[in-house]
Amino acid sequence: MNKHEKYIKLVEDVRHCTLCDQYPVNGKNGQITLTHDTGRRHINLWAEWQGSLDAEILMIGQDWGYIEGERMGLAGEDYTRKLEKYIDDGNIYCEFDGGNTATDFRTIYLFEQALGIDARNRNDKLFFTNSIQCYKTGGLSEDTSPKWFKLCNENYVKRLIAIIQPKVIITVGKSALLGLQQCGEFTDLKGNSLAKDYFKAFKDVIDNGAVYLSISDIKPILVCPVSHTGKQATNLFRNEEKQLEDWRKIKAFLD
Repeated sequence: MNKHEKYIKLVEDVRHCTLCDQYPVNGKNGQITLTHDTGRRHINLWAEWQGSLDAEILMIGQDWGYIEGERMGLAGEDYTRKLEKYIDDGNIYCEFDGGNTATDFRTIYLFEQALGIDARNRNDKLFFTNSIQCYKTGGLSEDTSPKWFKLCNENYVKRLIAIIQPKVIITVGKSALLGLQQCGEFTDLKGNSLAKDYFKAFKDVIDNGAVYLSISDIKPILVCPVSHTGKQATNLFRNEEKQLEDWRKIKAFLD
């Protein structure tokens, strides 16, 4: 199969996946589960924004919070269909329903200012997805299960990486980075294996910079860990100036 056929099969498998259903989370206001989009045409809604299989950069976030459409009285799949039509009509994802999350807009800013890449519009250099492919019920800040990250990475993210084989993977947030441990082995830039203790202090990991991810049968891929770009992480963990500095380090690997 070529990469497009492999991707279609991957999306089909995600579409019908129920692996995480047996691992609900006790949230602030009740049980948190993952909702499924059985009509999806991409691995995750973020790939409706940037979904080039020839991408040089694969950006992996943590998880998609609750579907925004639920606040408008739409079920998850109805919301997805509405979004797909909006994009097919030539519109811009980040203007859908008056704008998406602060994370989206912050991501656009960092790509433009640090890497000189237009991420607002579709770009052949980019593919965006999350570490968890399905959509969490409850609020944006509800907890997730470590099992969700484990199962999704070992069954689907690993396959996506092998299909795209990007030049660089940008992991947004600690969970997105640690999820890749299910996909292969991390080494430093000299090829030395990294102990699990290396990843304990996430600020240190970001400061230390890029690592390699080795997956069988494909060339090792550079992984650049960055802080989550949402409001909370920007305010409490890594301020705007520091985030911009982190992203500018990535540019050297793309030149």
